[in-house]
Amino acid sequence: MRANEFNGENTYFFMIQSINPRTGKIIKIFSSCKKKDVHDAVKRSKIAQRNWADKKPEER
Repeated sequence: MRANEFNGENTYFFMIQSINPRTGKIIKIFSSCKKKDVHDAVKRSKIAQRNWADKKPEER
């Protein structure tokens, strides 16, 4: 995961990258948040990622 400070407003943009176990494809999730919310946003992204990976391909 990479976080960059942006515009001096303590906004972080980050990308979480993981491999979809079913297809072997790389999934990239881009997100942004205020500095104080970084931990929470990372947690939300991981949950979203898990939910996405659990869906059947036709539901995506």
